[in-house]
Amino acid sequence: MKRTYKRLYVGASIDNGKREKFRSAITPTKDTHGQVYRYTIGPFRTVAGAEFMRDYGANNPHCQCVADAEKLAHPKTKSQIIKTHCIKTGTPFVDFPLSSSSIGDLLGLPALHK
Repeated sequence: MKRTYKRLYVGASIDNGKREKFRSAITPTKDTHGQVYRYTIGPFRTVAGAEFMRDYGANNPHCQCVADAEKLAHPKTKSQIIKTHCIKTGTPFVDFPLSSSSIGDLLGLPALHK
């Protein structure tokens, strides 16, 4: 017996345009979900990816697709951590190599050693 599960999507409500996370066992189409959502994005692999897209994906050039949201929701490198922090705080992001001391300054962390 095939196991069915609901995948994660983000949709913009028809009523107010606000993005919301939802689960669906089928791929959303205009016929199946058009009465509820203006558009849908997904499916997402993780809840964190869907929540990141819902909260920070609108009008964001760094988060244009599911893969971007998943990568920014689970940062692995210093550059990705800084980019995610900048997106969440509204700080302009500059993509260039930084030293560990400048990373701490950027994030407002106290210096560990001088």
